[in-house]
Amino acid sequence: MNKMPNLPNLNALKIFLTLADCGSMKTTSELYGVSMSAVSQTISALEAQLGCTLIDRKVRPLGLTLAGRLLAKEGAKLVLDAHRLTDTLQTHSLESLNLRIGFSESVSHSIAPFICAGLFKKVKTFSAQTAMTQTLRDALLKRELDILVSPERFDEETAFFRTPLWTESYLLVLPKDEKPIQKLYELRKLASRLPYIRFNVDSTDRIQSERIFRQLDIEQRESVGVESSFSMVGLVAQGLGWAIMPPWGIWQGRDWISHIAFQPIPQLTVKRTQWIVSASRGFEPLAQAIKTEAQADYLKHLKSWLNHYRDGLSDFVELL
Repeated sequence: MNKMPNLPNLNALKIFLTLADCGSMKTTSELYGVSMSAVSQTISALEAQLGCTLIDRKVRPLGLTLAGRLLAKEGAKLVLDAHRLTDTLQTHSLESLNLRIGFSESVSHSIAPFICAGLFKKVKTFSAQTAMTQTLRDALLKRELDILVSPERFDEETAFFRTPLWTESYLLVLPKDEKPIQKLYELRKLASRLPYIRFNVDSTDRIQSERIFRQLDIEQRESVGVESSFSMVGLVAQGLGWAIMPPWGIWQGRDWISHIAFQPIPQLTVKRTQWIVSASRGFEPLAQAIKTEAQADYLKHLKSWLNHYRDGLSDFVELL
């Protein structure tokens, strides 16, 4: 009988992949909270298990052998598959699940509390994290989150589960006394006269607004950076600039809403979709349940919230 080949220890493989990525024993030891000696011993044990040398210890910084480069390329797939299998097994019983869910800033002030309320009845415990989309995106890719609700669809991750929640149209937000913008040339004149209010960080809304500028060939001569939708609406309300925002962003600045006007962008329709995404198909039933309840909560509560502060604002939100 042929002897079965040795399979790599997955925890050792994860440490090796980290070392291969950063090229530093010290950094790897700090990331895992162990000594450099422990990292070295783990790599040596992995080499002995596989019967090949992975690290070229004669060069500085650390280099990979041919076998090491091959393992670094293919080993990540093994670890990812192991994560997916573990996720699937753990989500088999929701009553015992400790869920980690993320909400982008764009939903944290609207549907997030309703989703969290529903989770009390579905899972053992959960933790919720709110941040800008890019931060949460990285966390999901690192498997530090189980489910993410944000505008990020993760198109490049073909194995991810995703389902759309709703879509919002981007709108022009103007000081109340400004005349409605009917033609593109009028928008270009406005852009040359008033500063554009934008987010400081590379948020989804900022990236999308920059695409709109390129599509409409608008040259923005002056811009002002802010950290929140509330500040953005507030500056527009005081006549200090204009903005491009979706309805829920406008709603976050509702204390200022009587002093602004909003309207569709002339000659262009651009929408933002909120997605419920998981790196594991094992979370699909839970994600679908979250979507169903969230959309029901929108119709029962949130739609009227939008229209309470300004009639017609909900016309630019569509459930999917």
